[in-house]
Order: sequence, then C-alpha cells, then structure tokens
Amino acid sequence: MVRTMYRARRLALSRAVAECGALGGDGIVGVELQVGGFSAGSMEFTALGTAVRARSRIRPRTPFTSHLGGQDFAKLLHAGWVPAQLAFGIALATRHDDWRTSFRILGATGNQEVDGYTQLIGHARRDARKQLVLDAAKHGGDGLVVDDMELSVSESECPTYGSTRDLSAEAVFVGTSIVRFGRSARPAGTGPLTIMRLEREH
Repeated sequence: MVRTMYRARRLALSRAVAECGALGGDGIVGVELQVGGFSAGSMEFTALGTAVRARSRIRPRTPFTSHLGGQDFAKLLHAGWVPAQLAFGIALATRHDDWRTSFRILGATGNQEVDGYTQLIGHARRDARKQLVLDAAKHGGDGLVVDDMELSVSESECPTYGSTRDLSAEAVFVGTSIVRFGRSARPAGTGPLTIMRLEREH
C-alpha cells in the first residue's frame, strides 16, 4: 500500500514535469499535491504548480519541482541553494488492540495516556521522517525544506477477532530536496529559510 501511494504521487508529479518541459520551463514552483476520492472507491492524485524559466544560459537538464512559492524560492537562491525535486516520506502502521490496551481504555477515568496508541503514532511519524530524508538524499539533496506533515488515524474491525479492533496510523511528510550550488553573501532583509541538512555517512 505504501509503494502504491508513492507511485501515485510520483506519477502525478512526472506528468506535471512533462507538461513543464513541453512549455519550455526549467522547473515548477508552488507545487501542491492534492489527494481526493474518485469513483468506485479509488483515489485521485493531482499535482498543480507554476512553470518557471531561467533567463541565464545555465539551465537544469530536467525541470525541478518545489513546493516553495515565488518569494521563498528567491530566498533559497540568494542563500546559495537550488531545489532538486519534491520529496516524500510515507509510513503506514497498524496495531491490534490487545487485552492490555482494551483494559486501559475501558478502565480509564479522566484523561490518561494509552501507551499502545502513543507508540503506534510515534512509530508512524518516525518512519515517515526517515523515509523523507532517504527520498531527498536519493535525488542528490544536501538539505531539505519541509512543507507539510499529515497524520491520520482510523480504526477497523479485526478480520480475525471480530469483537476487537485494529488501529491504523498513516503519516505523510512532504518537502523539497535542495542542493548547495555555491556561497553567496547573505541578502539584506529577511533571512533564508530554515533548512534541515541531511547527514551522510563518509
């Protein structure tokens, strides 16, 4: 399921890149990925953005993609970074409600933490963040500007034990993989964007 969610997002993004190339663009800024329901219980993935073109002779071999808008994109360039590609981190985790968790919920009085649920959500978020960093590095990124972090939790009846539940947590992180292209003087005014540097083994 996770591989399918990656493929769907990448396919929508690749079609946007192809359209950008057909227009003579060098990249897409302000990319928005929209996921919605479609007929027969299927999902629709849409990538929207603005194609841009450089005035200089130095141009990328393939169009880049970035969630950054025009002003943030300019800040990134002035700080000596260029976007490479949109990066994704997707994780899906499921936990069966064992007797300990069920007893904790039924016997809870007032506000009380349910350890099993905390572990489930924490695991999904950590794995999604790890996958985001790996995806950014795979596209040659030296850093990452994070755009969006989503977490959704759902429950369903356990197919094996009908009287119990399975709880599922889905975490999706999106960001722009960026590459250092040179040093430049820090621009006056607002400082550059907060950038998460990728740690690489040497």
